[in-house]
Amino acid sequence: MRRINLVDLNILLYITIVIMAIYYREALTWAMRSLPKYFEGEIEGPRESSLSDKAEHYLGKNKKLKLAKELLDKSIQIDPNSKARYLLGEYYFLEEDYGSSLKELTEYIKIDSTNCDAYLKLALIYKKLGDQKQAISILRQGIHENHENVVKYKPHIDSRVKGKYNQKSQEVYEIYKNLVQALNKELILLGVESIPECCTRK
Repeated sequence: MRRINLVDLNILLYITIVIMAIYYREALTWAMRSLPKYFEGEIEGPRESSLSDKAEHYLGKNKKLKLAKELLDKSIQIDPNSKARYLLGEYYFLEEDYGSSLKELTEYIKIDSTNCDAYLKLALIYKKLGDQKQAISILRQGIHENHENVVKYKPHIDSRVKGKYNQKSQEVYEIYKNLVQALNKELILLGVESIPECCTRK
C-alpha cells in the first residue's frame, strides 16, 4: 500500500487555500474591514438579533405592533429559541390575545428558565384569566428556578482569588437575589403570606 506523501498533501492544501482566498476575496476583504466596526457597534450584529432588537423597539414607545410582529416572525424562523419568543408573547399580550401570549411565554421559560419578566407576565395573564392558583404556581416556579442560582452564585470570599472574580460573583448573586425578591413580592400581592420553602433555605 502506497504511503501518503506529506509534502504532496501540504502542497495540495496550500493550493486549495489559495483558490478559496481568490474565489472569496471580496467577501474576505469586506469581513476584515468590517470586523473593527462591528466590535465598535457601528454596524448591525447577527440578523436574528437585529430583527428582535428592532421589534422590541416597536413594541415599546412606538407601539408599531404589526411591524413588530413581522420582524419577530422572521427572527423566530432564524432561531426559534431566541429572545424573539418572549417578545412574541409580549406582542400577543399587548393585543390582548392572552391565550397566544400564554403559549409563547410558556415555551420561552423552557428556553430561559430564569427570566423574571416572563414569570411575572405569565402570572399577570393568569390573573386576568381568573386563575389565581396557576398565577401563584408559576411565580413559585420562577422563584425556585432563580433561587437555585442564588445558592449557586452566593459569593465565597477567598483571599487567594483575585478581587475582580469575587466582585463579579457578588454582582451575579445580587441579580438573582433581586429576581427572587421581585417574584416573592408579587406572590404577597396575590395574598400568599408564607414564602415558599425553597427561599428560606440557607
